[in-house]
Amino acid sequence: MLTASTERMINVAGLRLRCRDEGVGPAVVLVHGIAASLEFWRFTVGALADRQRVVAVDLPGFGFSERAPVIPTLEQTTDLLIALLDELGIGSASFVGNSMGGLVALEVALLHPERVEKLILSDSAGLGREVSIFWRLAALRPVGSLLLRLNQHAAQRNWPNLFFDPKGEAELVDRCRQWVGRPDLIDTIVDAAAAGLDLRGQRATIRRIGRLGEVRAPTLIIWGKDDWIIPISHAKRAHQLIPGARLAILDRCGHCPPLEQPVAFNELVREFLGPTGHD
Repeated sequence: MLTASTERMINVAGLRLRCRDEGVGPAVVLVHGIAASLEFWRFTVGALADRQRVVAVDLPGFGFSERAPVIPTLEQTTDLLIALLDELGIGSASFVGNSMGGLVALEVALLHPERVEKLILSDSAGLGREVSIFWRLAALRPVGSLLLRLNQHAAQRNWPNLFFDPKGEAELVDRCRQWVGRPDLIDTIVDAAAAGLDLRGQRATIRRIGRLGEVRAPTLIIWGKDDWIIPISHAKRAHQLIPGARLAILDRCGHCPPLEQPVAFNELVREFLGPTGHD
C-alpha cells in the first residue's frame, strides 16, 4: 500500500517534487498522466519493487509536488526528470508512462537516450491528433475550469470522478482527497491541457509521429482496447514506427491499464523488463 511514511520530497531545479523510491535493483521510473499523481501506480509499485528500484514521481503541480508560477514545458519536464535521476544517484532507468506521462517518457527517450534503458508507453499521448472531446474542451480555459471544478467537487464527495477511484484503502483515499483539493490544481490541469491540446485535438507541438523512428530504447506499447480518450489506432501506428517495438492490447480495458487491468499490466511490464540479478 502507498503510505505517507514511504514518500520523499526531493529538491530538483528549485522545485520540491514528491516521489516514492522503493526496492533494489535496476531503476524504473513511473510517470503518471494528467489529473493524476503517484497514487496512480498503487498496484504497480509493489509488483515491481521485489526486483527493481521503483521511483514513482508527482509531476510539478500534481499530487503534492510544488509548481512554479508557470508550468514547465514538455522539454523542461524531461530535464526535471533527468535532474531527479541525478539527485537519486541513478545513471539510467527504464521509463513507464501512462497518457501524458507516456509522452513525457517518450520525450526523455528522444532527448536523453543514454539515460533510458527500456520504454513502456501505456495509452500514451503524443502519437496522433485524436483525443476525446472532454479533453479538447478542458483545454479551453473558461470551459475547462468549469468542467474540472465540477469533477473536483465530485471527487471530494466520493462520487464517480476523473481524479481517483474512491474505493480503496482509507489512507490512500485520504491522500488523494488532499491533493485533489489543492487550490492550484485546476489551473495546473487546464494549463497542461492547453499546452498540448486545442479543439482539433493534440497539437502538432506535442505529436512525435515524425520522430518515432529515432527511439533507440527497446519499447513496449500497452493499450486498452476500449480506450475512449485516445484511440487504439495511435498504438498500432507507433508499433509500426518505433524500431523493434512490441504491442500488447488489453481487452475490457480503457485508458488506464495500470488501474483497470493491473495483473495483466504488471505481468507484461515484468516480462518486458526481464530478470535481474535478484531473480
